[in-house]
Amino acid sequence: MRLQKLSGFEQGNGMFSKIRVQISSQLVKLLNKPVCRCVCDKVYAEWEKGNLKSAVYLLLFCILVWSVWWALGWAFSGFGSDYRVEFMGLVFDIIFILIVYSAFQRKALELETIKRHHETIEDYKKWDSEESRFRIAGALRRLNALKVTSFDFTGLVLSDFSFADHKIKNISKSKFYDGSWGEPFKPHGVRLSKVSFNWVNCEYVQFSPGNPLKAFINKSNLYAQFFDCSFEQAKLKGSSFNGAELCWSNKPLDDIYAHEEDPDTREPFSTQIHFGPFHDADLTDTSFQNAIFQNADFRGALNIASANFEGASGLDSCRFDFEALENEVLRRAQVKTI
Repeated sequence: MRLQKLSGFEQGNGMFSKIRVQISSQLVKLLNKPVCRCVCDKVYAEWEKGNLKSAVYLLLFCILVWSVWWALGWAFSGFGSDYRVEFMGLVFDIIFILIVYSAFQRKALELETIKRHHETIEDYKKWDSEESRFRIAGALRRLNALKVTSFDFTGLVLSDFSFADHKIKNISKSKFYDGSWGEPFKPHGVRLSKVSFNWVNCEYVQFSPGNPLKAFINKSNLYAQFFDCSFEQAKLKGSSFNGAELCWSNKPLDDIYAHEEDPDTREPFSTQIHFGPFHDADLTDTSFQNAIFQNADFRGALNIASANFEGASGLDSCRFDFEALENEVLRRAQVKTI
């Protein structure tokens, strides 16, 4: 009988253990969802600031006092009824003023801060100077800290700039050129020279939606020009360079490896000494439709087979990892090799 009771107890423990594991796994999955993760990050940030922490501690203290009051029977005996009304008023003040109202106030302050940083970018993006670069970088870095990644770069004129050097990690869903032209009071067009997007998240960025003057000028794009820019290890999934002018001053090297011989074993080995502008860049669903290339080096690019090169020109001056891939890209672009 004792053994049967022990076995039943062990089975019960095993069942509860399984239930506990299942509940834990479900909670982990829930917390890993983007929405829950974002909410948890917000709550944790407010908790670290101390405002929410103080309000919660004060609310818990009030609940503790009320529990003691209720346990002693004073809440129902009529003892201290005036104090009880004041006490409930204090609890509601904590909930609606210190927690609810302050949450709205913090959100309004955050929106105002975001608006101010966007205005800084708007004020300096047409002025290509050292001061403007530092001001734009500071605004972008602070906006990234506020989880803002979508920026309006239309009309941007920028040179000798690196997003990674300024700790700007994410510009996903941003816009560099919106396709407009001929509107005197609207900034349009973008001109970037020696700008590094290395290691930056540029997913679904609209670098250019197309060339508005393609019917008149098909060998250049006056509104979307990218000269000697670098995209090493950048995430370019879903981004568009449609009709953009992508040019590099120097022709790609014929051989990007240094060939040496081991002094001990006399065995030859190779070391990569050059990395192209798209090395390890994710080109999944990236669109280069009608883009204008000059001396682009796509060697080392990832998922280039899913990129769209339809109507692109200048591909005969570009380099690819192997000839079969180059022929496939040229076939898609309908470019006749010489």
